[in-house]
Amino acid sequence: NILEKNNVRAVFFMTGMRMEKYPDIVKKMSEKGHLIGNHTFRHSNLFPFYSKKRIISELEKSADLIRKITGKKTVYFRPPFGVTNPSIAYAVKKTGMITIGWSVRSFDTFLKDKEKILSSVVKKVKGGDIVLFHDTVKGTVEMLDEFIVYCKNEGFEFTTPEKFLLED
Repeated sequence: NILEKNNVRAVFFMTGMRMEKYPDIVKKMSEKGHLIGNHTFRHSNLFPFYSKKRIISELEKSADLIRKITGKKTVYFRPPFGVTNPSIAYAVKKTGMITIGWSVRSFDTFLKDKEKILSSVVKKVKGGDIVLFHDTVKGTVEMLDEFIVYCKNEGFEFTTPEKFLLED
């Protein structure tokens, strides 16, 4: 609702487990113009140690769920914890995905407080950044409107990855 109010689209990198639990929310987000990205099925701490076959299975299972719920294919993937390795890179290539990381980490899962998150992020953000937030953190939701207003006042535009990937 905050994003809609501010006419901002985002990419929500979601785990398959969450999508199974909240399919109506996933569908609504997609219908509102947000992109749904693949964030594995389980987001296991052991994900970087999985075999290539198991990593591919996690990506495909989550991608199939995105397609089933939204009717759209996703190509965007964000690895848990931003960790990649040769097995993950192989699986990403094999599944035709594109890995998207971030350039500004909000540390919202640690800071938790609205003011601390906002202060931390506005000190670092600049044009072209990809900012990592977690929609499961109350402080992030509480500061999001102020963050968007700040960025717009600084002359920043909000966009999703396809703009950058399709430009020369």
